Amino acid sequence: MSNIFKRLSRFWQELKRRKVIQVIIVYATAAFVIIELINNIAGPLGLPDWTPTLVIVLLIVGFPLAIIFSWIYDFSSKGIVRTDAPEQEVTPSRSPIMNSIVVLPFQNMSPDKEQDFFCDGITEEIINALTHITRLKVIARTSAFALKGKFEDIRKIGRELNVGTILEGSVRKSGNRLRITAQLINVSDGTHLWSESYDREMKDIFEIQDEISMAIVDKMKIELFEGEKEKILKTRTSNLEAYNLYLKGRHCWYNDRSWDGLQEAMGYFNRAIEVDPDYALAYTGLADTYCVLVDWGYLHPIETMPRIRELISRSLEIDDSHAETYISLLYPEAFYDLDWEKAEHSTNKALALNQNAPSVHHYYALYQMCLGNFDKALEHNRRARELDPLSAIFNFACGLILNMSRQYEKSIAQFQKTLLIEKNFVLVYFWGLSPYIQLERYEEAVSGYQRLLLHNEETEKYASLVGDIFEKSGIEGFLRWLLEEGLGLDQGIYNHPYWRAVYHAWLKEKDRALDQLDKVMEMKSPRMPYIRVEPAFDFIRSDDRFMNILKQIGPTL
Repeated sequence: MSNIFKRLSRFWQELKRRKVIQVIIVYATAAFVIIELINNIAGPLGLPDWTPTLVIVLLIVGFPLAIIFSWIYDFSSKGIVRTDAPEQEVTPSRSPIMNSIVVLPFQNMSPDKEQDFFCDGITEEIINALTHITRLKVIARTSAFALKGKFEDIRKIGRELNVGTILEGSVRKSGNRLRITAQLINVSDGTHLWSESYDREMKDIFEIQDEISMAIVDKMKIELFEGEKEKILKTRTSNLEAYNLYLKGRHCWYNDRSWDGLQEAMGYFNRAIEVDPDYALAYTGLADTYCVLVDWGYLHPIETMPRIRELISRSLEIDDSHAETYISLLYPEAFYDLDWEKAEHSTNKALALNQNAPSVHHYYALYQMCLGNFDKALEHNRRARELDPLSAIFNFACGLILNMSRQYEKSIAQFQKTLLIEKNFVLVYFWGLSPYIQLERYEEAVSGYQRLLLHNEETEKYASLVGDIFEKSGIEGFLRWLLEEGLGLDQGIYNHPYWRAVYHAWLKEKDRALDQLDKVMEMKSPRMPYIRVEPAFDFIRSDDRFMNILKQIGPTL
């Protein structure tokens, strides 16, 4: 019975979303007025006696047609458009996948609290090793580290991440000695499947990580495919100093995307390379740092891309068996060279090396989005979120893909879901303008931007100003303020010709929008591929200048 009520409730909500209820009310009101009008004028005008009956019959026939039309179509500023299909409700499985695991961040029990990076590194290395097991679902780093220091109940963690087992542990480092404890726990009943303590010297760290990984395979009775054991036990470097520097670099890269944080990461990666010139992943880490600096607008693409290529090439020359390096290679190939065939090859290579790496699915989803293959993009984004459900960037990317595919209501819902994961994720407030603008929900768009301004002490004073401008001059005044002053508040990712083109497009200033898009192409910005699917540019798609830009981006959809 409860299922029937749930279905009726969902059906009622869908009727309201498609404005069917609104149409019924308007139709009934209009029909009543028409019938009364006909009854009053039929006599004076000498109309036949059957006229009111005919009108009533026509109105009855038209009623279901109006309902069907309102279910399928909607009216917008762009005319009559087909209503988006309802978003499918995703119900998490009540029974966790048995061959599934989350590796919780190892606790730092050392006197030196600066050793957090080392504990995080051990956790990440075990996660990376386990992702090579095809028959094991491994929750990725972001979701695992979201639980760091929270000491949640084991069963609650299992329910939230839909896993059957949890690995937790601790590290105590004193001088050259290590004490590492690890225990594998069954989520369903909290029992220990396995536990072990390792009292070793620092030089044995790689062996300890391998032993823990293989113990998990053994206790969970997972059958490995050919070559998987070799991947699990693969040594990335035998130099402990280089390894420590690499861990510090990744720690900065993950936790601080500011200019200073990324510069610190670069310093650690460079030192790791100096200590071990054959450490492939150190080159990949440095390349990734440059990619972020370009993507966030800190460095110019044309000046930086040769260095990125050099680093990736050197990493592959040393060892071409790391999926991470092929993911890094996708960035210059797809978002700078616009070489879609090479980007496809790099992605397939990364998937072949490690199909459980969520970042592979994430970047491939963005790549497919830029090609306009939205179904495929959403499919790979869903896989990335399955492997890393608490990743703000993967959830944000889902909202971005939905926006680019013109599913604006779903995009808004997904952006809101992202903020539940990380309330200060500023990309949502910025990109989140688009679906509200497209739906002409201007007040909500401005409100979202005000929240963005409030996240920075230097810009929070502008929040009330933005409200005043919108109240006096509407959305046009707000967009002009963004172009004249707002974008200048940020010297990185947002103060960019791409966004100036978008705002001019929303103002229907075709030539100014195209001038900015020419600048995007001239500087070879990584936003180039986004142009082909950006909704703001729909009104200029038939323009010769815009079509020429699309030819440069290629291939034709």
